[in-house]
Amino acid sequence: MFFKKFLISKTNSSIFRWVTTLFFSLVLFLSVVTIAFVAVLRDREVQIPQRFASKILSEINSISSSYILEASSVHLSLDEGFLPEIKISNVDLFYSNREPILSFNSLITKFSLVDLVSGKFRVSSVTLDSANLSIVRKNNGSLNLEFGAENTSGVNELNAIGILKEVDEFFISDEMEKFQDLNLFGLTAQFEDQRTGRIYTVDGARFRLSREDRELVMGFDLALLSGGEGVATIEANFKSTIGQKEGDFGFILNDFSAQDIASLSPEFGWLSVLEAPISGALRGSFDKDGQLNPLSTTLQIGAGLLKPSNDIKSIAFNSARTYFSYAPGSGEINFDEIFVDSKDLKATADGLLIIEDIKDVPETFVAQLNFTDLQSGGFGLLNNGISSNSATATFRVQLDPFDVEIPQLYIYDQNSSLSVHTEGFISARDNNWVVSLDTQSDAADLEKVFYFWPENHKPKVRKWVADHFEDSKLFDISMQMEMENGLAPKLSWSFAFSETSFSPLKGLPLIEQSNGHFVSKDYATSVILEEGIIFDDTGKVIDIAGSSFFIKDSRIKPSPAEILISADGALSSISQVLNKPPLKLLDRVQQPVNFGNAKVSGKGRVEVLLKSNLTSDEITYEVKGTAKKFSSHVINPDFIISNGTLDFFADKKGLEIKGNAKVKDLPIQAKLLGSLAKDEPKFLEIDFSLSEKVLEMLPDGFPEIKISGSAPAKLYLKFLESKKVEFDLVSDLKGVELSYLPIGWVKEMNGEAELKVSGTIGNEFVLNNVYLISPSLALVGSAVQQKDENFMFNFEKLALEDVFDIQLVIEKDGVLEVTGGELDMQEFIKLPLAKNSSKKSTPITIYLDELKLYEEQVITKFTAALEATGKGKFSGSLNDLASFEGVLERVEEGYSIRANSNNAGSFIRALGAAKAADGGTAQLNLRHLKNSPGMQGKLKIKNIRLRNMPALLELLDAISIVGLLDQLQGPGLVLNEIEADFVNLPDQIKFERASAFGPSIGISLEGYYAKATNDLNMQGVLSPLYVVNAIGSIFTRKGEGLLGFNYRLKGNADRPEVLVNPLSIFTPAIFREIFRRPVPNLE
Repeated sequence: MFFKKFLISKTNSSIFRWVTTLFFSLVLFLSVVTIAFVAVLRDREVQIPQRFASKILSEINSISSSYILEASSVHLSLDEGFLPEIKISNVDLFYSNREPILSFNSLITKFSLVDLVSGKFRVSSVTLDSANLSIVRKNNGSLNLEFGAENTSGVNELNAIGILKEVDEFFISDEMEKFQDLNLFGLTAQFEDQRTGRIYTVDGARFRLSREDRELVMGFDLALLSGGEGVATIEANFKSTIGQKEGDFGFILNDFSAQDIASLSPEFGWLSVLEAPISGALRGSFDKDGQLNPLSTTLQIGAGLLKPSNDIKSIAFNSARTYFSYAPGSGEINFDEIFVDSKDLKATADGLLIIEDIKDVPETFVAQLNFTDLQSGGFGLLNNGISSNSATATFRVQLDPFDVEIPQLYIYDQNSSLSVHTEGFISARDNNWVVSLDTQSDAADLEKVFYFWPENHKPKVRKWVADHFEDSKLFDISMQMEMENGLAPKLSWSFAFSETSFSPLKGLPLIEQSNGHFVSKDYATSVILEEGIIFDDTGKVIDIAGSSFFIKDSRIKPSPAEILISADGALSSISQVLNKPPLKLLDRVQQPVNFGNAKVSGKGRVEVLLKSNLTSDEITYEVKGTAKKFSSHVINPDFIISNGTLDFFADKKGLEIKGNAKVKDLPIQAKLLGSLAKDEPKFLEIDFSLSEKVLEMLPDGFPEIKISGSAPAKLYLKFLESKKVEFDLVSDLKGVELSYLPIGWVKEMNGEAELKVSGTIGNEFVLNNVYLISPSLALVGSAVQQKDENFMFNFEKLALEDVFDIQLVIEKDGVLEVTGGELDMQEFIKLPLAKNSSKKSTPITIYLDELKLYEEQVITKFTAALEATGKGKFSGSLNDLASFEGVLERVEEGYSIRANSNNAGSFIRALGAAKAADGGTAQLNLRHLKNSPGMQGKLKIKNIRLRNMPALLELLDAISIVGLLDQLQGPGLVLNEIEADFVNLPDQIKFERASAFGPSIGISLEGYYAKATNDLNMQGVLSPLYVVNAIGSIFTRKGEGLLGFNYRLKGNADRPEVLVNPLSIFTPAIFREIFRRPVPNLE
């Protein structure tokens, strides 16, 4: 093309005119001598003498002052047809300033001899041989021509129409009416393209110009050397009618490199990224106005490489071809056909290419192609290739740096009946290919996805999808390919699914009616559920919307996976699912699947390994959530839990449940902690209010305690492997009033106290420690309850103020056993337990270390064995001096007591009534008073010897009965009988009638004794010499004789005041009752 331009350029036209002028000058000379030398010149070259040759050249140079022609010699000859030939050798053409224009070895011209003879010069042929030139294309597109070795001029883009006009004018001149052809042989040229930095060498170029009538035909051919191994050739032709602007031209190219073709014109710039041989043809024409019509081009591209740069890995192809047309300078190319054949792609398309910057070396262009046939392989990635007769693509290409942006690629695959859309980019960066393609399809089934998903790409993930997705409806399907840093391509898959059945883990039930998204990118895979339900074994629904499944890294074998569960449903349903293998969470916490009812909303995280025969030890999990309206009777049928709101958390390390609920309508707050290991315990902490509702929960056989108010309490439970539960109950009892009426104990609401109860619940209910301490009551003990039986209590300490401090055992059948301790009878009889004798009793066995009767009267080693009727025997020792025994019997009013002692003397000494007493027997009868506290008693003592009785000594001393005093202080006073009827009241003893007599004395007594003050106020009659005087007793009371002294005892019992009426001895017994004073009261 450049040689065509050269031949029709202005510079070359000037040269051509001067050559022609030269011809005319020669004709003037030759016309004179032509006839004379014809015979001599036949087949011979005759050199024209120098003076004539110089004259000829001078005549030529005189034609124009702008150019100078020089030559070394001029020869004349005739050809075979006797046509004259003039040969000018070593021709140099200069500008007027002697700047070289063109040089060549020889110029030969032929002309008509007949015309010459007739005086006409008619050139028929011109031949030029062995010209040298250099052509430089600058970055702005302008051309510089260098002829020989010198730079001659800068030539801008050539005006082909102007040149053709000059050629036409030249050929319509009279001198050129015989002109037939112009030939140029042996042309050598060097072409430097500063745009591309390449240098080409043209060798053996030939140019032909001929005329037939008014038709002008031009053509040339040449060989082009670009420094490679091959040789490219160009053939060109041009045809036009002289005098008209219309014309046709064409070029034929053979074995050109793609880079060489790309450098010819901006419209070929897209070929610059190829490294391949190209052959082809270009056809064009000028219209009647001389304007260039669109050019048609055919390119046949041989096997080669797509290679945007030398440092990047190339992409091979077998062949390609294209047919396209373009209007030069428009920047728009229309492709009638593009065909590409490579290992993984064979495609036929047509389309449009638009160059974005046509004024300069093209860097970017936009193309839109329509594929009528597209066949692809798997590119080493896909399971199957693509077969399509309908595909369109739009892309934008930047050549340097190489980048292909693909906003849209639509393909309909005939084999899978799948339509896909692709967008992304392909770039060459840092000597590596960078690819990011996102291929999408609106809808498909899983089988069609697997059609393209290669079996060797993420095979475990692919198999997992195949095994766990059923009845799937897929949409928004996307396959992404990423490649960078010289690494192997990475495929990512994603799709949305609806109305799909899906199982994240083998063994778990299917997730049905699920909607969500699946994404597998790099080595990670995720499934996100927007909607989904699970049916339990009974058909109940669990909503698991929001759950997800992740495979973290499929390169790890076996691959770790994570399941994030979001579930709403019934507790029994969720428990049933969580207890399926391989999780078996309920088995781990050792609870039945149906352990309660609740509405559960929870989230969980489960980490597993994707392998067969997965064991529970290989599972890591974390579950948390809220259970509302929780109820259960499974934990303990006797303690129904209801209306609970529980927050729970569990992982492989442990379990935590906390919240509030009601147990038998008792509000509680609970917190359960513990390990899920098989042999590890769990701990439950319960906060509740100790109130009357707690009493309703106590088992049968528990003491009837009254509660008012409420006090905070804590219950700690420890669940053991053997299905036993250890517990601890603590409370400070603040804010509650406790009472146990049988013993009259009351803990005031604001009073201080401490309650601790610990034990074990299992096959038996064991209270290991019962600890209740208050200012008035101390209780320390234990208890046990066998199944379906009552409690058996064992109190190591049961103490009520100053009333008692005993050890007590209550058998499961209600039998009581006091095994030791102390009891104050005076305080005890004040208790409701002692007062209420009408209630049914239980058998009781008693052993007391001390039974305190009065301040100085204590029964030690007291034992008793009472039947359920209240009847029984007892024994003991009074002040460790007087042993006794007796019988206790329940009567209507309470109890009746009969006690006997075989040593009445020791009994009297123990009572402190005498400092010394011996012998005798004693019998005491007691009976509770009806509707009044206290007991009616009767004491009988026989055959006792008394010594040192303070009160009696004072009385005898007052009467001055010396013999009796001596006897009482000496060997002792013998009394045959002592008898007393008395009433034992809580604060005093009332002696209604008492008497004593022996051989020496008789005495009667009545009055009161105050227990608290040890004061007495008594009166009676003392009769000396009772053995004689006793006859009077028939007229008066027992113990009184016919004659007797009236006396009175007052004050402290240890030192009483004795008052005696000596004159009373003279009052006959028969009148004594008339004058007897009333029984004195305590003052």
